[in-house]
Amino acid sequence: EMEIKYDLISSNKRSFMQKQEADLAVSPKRLQAGKSEVKRSITNVLDHVIDKYKYTSLNELNAVLGLYNVKADRGVEGGRIYTSRGLTYVVINNGGAPLTKPIKASSFYNKPTLDLIERKAEENKKLREPYKLKLKNKIEWSFKSKPETFTEFAKELKKERISLVIRRSEKGQVYGLTYIDHNYKTVFKGSDLGKDYAANRIVERLKGL
Repeated sequence: EMEIKYDLISSNKRSFMQKQEADLAVSPKRLQAGKSEVKRSITNVLDHVIDKYKYTSLNELNAVLGLYNVKADRGVEGGRIYTSRGLTYVVINNGGAPLTKPIKASSFYNKPTLDLIERKAEENKKLREPYKLKLKNKIEWSFKSKPETFTEFAKELKKERISLVIRRSEKGQVYGLTYIDHNYKTVFKGSDLGKDYAANRIVERLKGL
């Protein structure tokens, strides 16, 4: 009753859910098992993410998919796949490089095409709004322990079942942050939460400025 009233999750339940989510990631073992196992593994990830998470763009969707080593790819801008509004899915490594050949969205049973993704992204703009304040409160709570680095900050967020996706320039500078709340299945860019949660401001807060 207390968990429901105060929106809490027990540590045992949290650990169980985190293990379930981690098990979805496409591992090297699955890659070695062949094409059919790769497609099945990607399908499992898509089933877990496409309909459940509230993303509002393809980039936000990829922030979630990337946690499971999967990427939705439109191809090179101006290329055949891009101009025909095609979409493929591929397994990636931790650096974002593809490890498998792309598989067309239309070949998956649930047809996670670009049209579907864009329709859901538009619907999610309203659906995720009620959870914005909850996420901001969790981020503020994570700063109570006074993290000084992004590693420490991400570790504190993880305790709240929030994944932090960091975008860096080639020189290593942080220029974008995406917060993924696994409790409410919401995805927000830092700038969408407010200036205090955008990359530049978080860098300042971590340095104590």
